[in-house]
Amino acid sequence: MGATTIKIKGSAFKNHTGALDVFDAVDLVVPPQMQNSFFVTTRFHEVMQMKNQLCSLSPDKSTSSGRKCSKGCPKGMNTFLGALTGKCINSTTYCEIRAWCPLENDPYISPENLLYGVKNFSIFIRTSVQFPQFGITLTSGKDPKPGLSLFLLDDILSEASCSSGSCFESVRMRGGVILAKAKYDCDEDTDISHCFPTWSFSRIDEGDGFNFRSARYINTNSTERILRKMYGVRVVIVLFGKAGRFYIVNLLTVLGAGLGLLTIASLFADFLLQTIWPKREKFLHDKFLKVNLEPQVPMIRRTARNAVNEDEKEERASNTTYAELKARYIRFRSTSSVPNPLLAAAPDEAKNDAAVDL
Repeated sequence: MGATTIKIKGSAFKNHTGALDVFDAVDLVVPPQMQNSFFVTTRFHEVMQMKNQLCSLSPDKSTSSGRKCSKGCPKGMNTFLGALTGKCINSTTYCEIRAWCPLENDPYISPENLLYGVKNFSIFIRTSVQFPQFGITLTSGKDPKPGLSLFLLDDILSEASCSSGSCFESVRMRGGVILAKAKYDCDEDTDISHCFPTWSFSRIDEGDGFNFRSARYINTNSTERILRKMYGVRVVIVLFGKAGRFYIVNLLTVLGAGLGLLTIASLFADFLLQTIWPKREKFLHDKFLKVNLEPQVPMIRRTARNAVNEDEKEERASNTTYAELKARYIRFRSTSSVPNPLLAAAPDEAKNDAAVDL
């Protein structure tokens, strides 16, 4: 989230009937405050109007009552400028209306309506952003710095419009809408006080221009007014950006997700190679090796029988009791001529005991 504070200074002049009319930012920045935007007048014209007057066409014939006599002039019918009186003005071929008269002129190319010097207006834009998750508030600074918070209107228009082949002169005639983007990209692991926005400007009105009207009443009963139609540059400011900080949990999460994607990628690649790849037959041949086991069946059977016999012998040997082992030993001694080592090594009085023990 963020906000902007805008201050505009400068002066311009208008060559009106050979005399110079000087205007400053108070006259030309209308309205004086807008939310995240501002407007600077580059051209305007005025007309003195009286309330509840009768008219059908402006002096320069650029503005009409809005209804031709050929279509009829029903009394009381409203148009976008006033109410029909029911009369047709033959000299103008338009229906008569009761409205603020005379109707406004709209001199488009008259040099008397152009303002000179507007492009040198200085614009101070102070930005303030906040990153609630980190509890940080940043600002572009209290002091104006060119390119960071201080700009000339001519620089803004040049960057926004010259790429499309139109610069200040064309914008001054018809007006325009400029999008000013301030982007923050901050690293919370460094000195955050040195994080400032980067600016970019682009024209978004597609050449249609921008204008509006305002009125200034000159008496207490509001029966007279000065209607002013203003063309100019409206600049809309957008703040956006991001701030980041190293966090070990996020790193481990990304690594885990990456490992999972590697596993899925291998399976997906294997599926594509087996089903879609034009050389899938070669891939399947190299991946899966066919082995013919028929010539080796007799050897496998003999090996299996030998393994079973060995297992049976080991099982019988493990099940032999101590009494069976002793009886086998006695039988072996009775038929063998090899002397008993225990009897040979023992004294005579111990031989009988050794024989008994066996």
